[in-house]
Order: sequence, then C-alpha cells, then structure tokens
Amino acid sequence: MKKYFVLIPVIIILIFCTKYFVFKTHIEKLNPMSYIYNSPINLVRKNASSIFANGKFQGLDFWVGYNITERKIHKITDNENRNHFFINWFGWNSSGENSMIYYNWWGKLKLIPSYHIILDSVSNSQTRITIKSFPKVEAGINISLNHLLPYISSRKVNVKPSTIEEYDIIKMIGEKLGEKNMPLTIVK
Repeated sequence: MKKYFVLIPVIIILIFCTKYFVFKTHIEKLNPMSYIYNSPINLVRKNASSIFANGKFQGLDFWVGYNITERKIHKITDNENRNHFFINWFGWNSSGENSMIYYNWWGKLKLIPSYHIILDSVSNSQTRITIKSFPKVEAGINISLNHLLPYISSRKVNVKPSTIEEYDIIKMIGEKLGEKNMPLTIVK
C-alpha cells in the first residue's frame, strides 16, 4: 500500500512534465524564405503595408522601420528604413494559431511568431523580399512571484522557423501583386 502512495505522485509529476517536451514533425523540403517579385519596390512596399496595416494581421502587431536608436546601431538611412517591416505577436489580443509542425504529447503547440521582413531593390522592375523569423511556442508553465504573489504564465520556447508561415506571407504579397508561377507551399 505504501508503494502506491509513492507511485501515484511520481506518475502525476511525469504526466505534468510531458507538457515541457517539444517535438517537431520532419519536413522533407523547406519553403523559401526569400523571393524575387517582378514588381518595383514602391509597389511591393505599398501592397505589403496594405495587407498588414489594416487592423491586426491574425492578431499580430505591425510596424514599419526601426526606431531611431536601432537605426543608428544598424547604420540604416531613413530611405532604407522604409523597407523594413516588423510583425510581432500582440499577446493580449491574439487567439494564437497552432504550429503546423511543433507539438508535444498533449497536442499541437501555440505558435508565437515574430517576423522581420526586408525589401531590397534588385532592379527597377524587381524586388527581393527576405523574411527573418524568430518563432516561439508555448509549452508548459512558468511560476514566478509578482508583487509577492504567485504568478503563473505560459512557458515560451524558442524554436526554428518552419518556413510554412514565412512563405505564406511571401505568397500573400505575391498574390496581391499578381505574381505568376509562385511555388506552392510545402506542408510535409
């Protein structure tokens, strides 16, 4: 009977700890995170801004360019600064999308995306878009003290980009530009 008193808490602890594991579905071929549109940079910038600036894009916060301090650090001119877009998780307003490839034993994990979109003029009629992604997923909980009271929040784990969400952004802008023959999104 005594061994059951020890076994039951051990099982409960093991079940609780499984929420902290993060697994990844294998992807055969990654999607491109960079693409060259057959459109001038002003048109690409205008269409990208119109897609993301109208309200919240899937519960994410959007802004154009670095702030003044970051511009000085990265040595970016005002003209170049217009070609940098940032999309981040807007935590208190986001329902959160589940990740396409990250999961644990309890199911798919909530994705917390963060993107840096860079536009670069290749020629007068071509523009390169590059997406840098810094995603996280929620797995488990964090317990801390807030004003000497216990505070529970979700544990956020840095993960590698899946390239699925990033290419969806590239494709969405391409469709608005009328881009032909873009590669299909590869899910698995």
